[in-house]
Amino acid sequence: MKKLISKQGYVPKRYDLRILQNENIEDSQTYDCDVVMLGSSITSQKADGAISFKNGKTIINASSVIIEPSTVIEEGAEFIINPTSKN
Repeated sequence: MKKLISKQGYVPKRYDLRILQNENIEDSQTYDCDVVMLGSSITSQKADGAISFKNGKTIINASSVIIEPSTVIEEGAEFIINPTSKN
């Protein structure tokens, strides 16, 4: 028998997660998320492959950013991480 623990009026925190895997980013992008994960084998829902930032300006606004060693930031690409506070 499972017990359900709850509190009246309680709303669980919802996290916005963005996974960048097996992609080539060639234009400017902004990601506003709680968690951003960059790498080649983060999820089985996408084919394995490195994330490559080739051109443009990428801005990541997140409280947690995980970058695997397979992540490639090429010359000419601008990559900015703005840490945000956890709520």
